[in-house]
Amino acid sequence: MTQRAANPYAKQMDGVPVLRQLRVMPPSPLHEVLIELLRQTPAHLAPLLARALPGLAPALPVLCVDTAASEPLVVERRADLVLVLGKPDEPERVVVAEVQLSIDRDKQFVWPQHVVAMRNRWKCEVALLVIAPDPKVARWASQPILLDRLGSRIVPLVQGSGDLPRPDPAELAGHLRAAVFHALVHCREPADLPLLQQALDDIQTLPGPDRLGYCEILKRHITTSIFKLAEVAMTDIQLRYFQEAADRSRAEGEAKGRAEGKAEGNAEGRHAQLLRTATRLLGRLVALPGPEALAKMEALPIEALEQLTEDLLDFKGPDDLDAWLAQN
Repeated sequence: MTQRAANPYAKQMDGVPVLRQLRVMPPSPLHEVLIELLRQTPAHLAPLLARALPGLAPALPVLCVDTAASEPLVVERRADLVLVLGKPDEPERVVVAEVQLSIDRDKQFVWPQHVVAMRNRWKCEVALLVIAPDPKVARWASQPILLDRLGSRIVPLVQGSGDLPRPDPAELAGHLRAAVFHALVHCREPADLPLLQQALDDIQTLPGPDRLGYCEILKRHITTSIFKLAEVAMTDIQLRYFQEAADRSRAEGEAKGRAEGKAEGNAEGRHAQLLRTATRLLGRLVALPGPEALAKMEALPIEALEQLTEDLLDFKGPDDLDAWLAQN
């Protein structure tokens, strides 16, 4: 009798071969926020789906359904989102959507499982859509997933931050979750500030705890330099909201830290306050600093920032800031 080749993904447990347990990474807060934002606003995925799936009728309704896709003998796994396109009782296509923030090679084994499970459940064509804002992660996720030596494969449809449609901020007015999602995904350059400003405007309508929660996730995951520029354009109300969020985070950190940690937190708060003041004054008196100049300002010690805040009152133009930074 011919002996079967060993399955590299199997092991013996009590004499019974079972599939190996794939590593399960704990979800990050940003990952969970992005998924929840998409789950609450499936209709706003229509432009993305139309771009990723050529030939798709743009008027098809988009319905987010239960993502359960259990796997026998192995831990239960769930896709991030399952979108049914068309009528729920007779869908034209199903999309398994995954938000991927980092490279995780185990996903090349998990994603095909989702596709097969949804194909069996809905009895129609299933596409795998991967939303990967990071360009490096997007390149990795674009690789075809080979299933066997005969060439069977699944090709993920990958959408990076450059592929995701950038909506007009005015179109997002009143659509809080969509505004926050696009701000988190797109805000990388000063030109993207209107998206962040729209998200900030919508956040003001939320009750206190929700407002502070969204403030914290935005401030934590948007590029620091971009957020500093955004603070210049914030209203006093918005600045107060973010100050509340910062105060709460600082209070929690101080409660857990030692006395030295508290001193460091106070110094960091003073540094952030001086940087914000200097940036706002530059924007009003001369011009907003560019990303390179802002990065140099962030690296200045507190004493130098205090001196800059005084000296910039004598600046006549943008070149004065570059000259000052070169000397300090």
